[in-house]
Amino acid sequence: LCIIIAGSQGQPGSSLVRAVFGEHPLITISKADKVVFSTEPIPGNEGNVYSTIDELSRNTVDVAYSDVDPGLHVSGHAGLVEQQLLISLVKARYLLPIGGTDRHRVQFKKVAHGLNYAPSDVLLPVSGQVIEFESQRAKFAEKLTLKELMVDGLRVGDVGTIVLADRKTMAEEGMVTVIIPKHKGEFDTQNIYVASRGFVFMKQSDEMINEIMKTTAAIIHENKDLAEGEIRKKIEKQLSRRLEEVIGRKPLIVPVFMEM
Repeated sequence: LCIIIAGSQGQPGSSLVRAVFGEHPLITISKADKVVFSTEPIPGNEGNVYSTIDELSRNTVDVAYSDVDPGLHVSGHAGLVEQQLLISLVKARYLLPIGGTDRHRVQFKKVAHGLNYAPSDVLLPVSGQVIEFESQRAKFAEKLTLKELMVDGLRVGDVGTIVLADRKTMAEEGMVTVIIPKHKGEFDTQNIYVASRGFVFMKQSDEMINEIMKTTAAIIHENKDLAEGEIRKKIEKQLSRRLEEVIGRKPLIVPVFMEM
């Protein structure tokens, strides 16, 4: 019995991978079976492919793949003859190659031209290009402006660039939170609290923490007549500059004014 099953690139969730890891509802692989990977790993897929092969090997299943048998590789893409055959069988009014790079699409257009397709019958749209079909005729319409759409949990499309920049800074440089208490509207610069994330040495660096507290207090005293938003900006800017001078890093600075 020979079973042809999808997943030779080790794609997560593919039938082969599910069968290998015992998650397929209909197919199980035993020690008496032989699994043949008919294609070489596509660059970038090596990890998935070899983890699947490793799982089979751990279970003492006989595996054949291109590293041990170079003659196994079969392309997953149609060659010239296959493309010519498909075009001849389908006899489509228009051809629209959507896979591959521009050089592949242009080459496909040449193949179609050799089968008597006019250049205008092989459509090569660019990203965002709208094609309208009306009365069995195709034409290019307007071009849409495409942009990236960010997904953040259950929120779609409303993740701003500032949020993304802050997250990038936190991931790469760490974060320092400076909490400044307020009593009846007055800043208490004697009890500033500093918390950090992403600094291995910050907890042990009393000198650095004292420097942050001292700098913050000075900024507040010098700018106490400004709005809180402006004071926050000055704290962020000056602490960021100072930390870069001392430790060579620019963490995300988060000043917090807390009414007590």
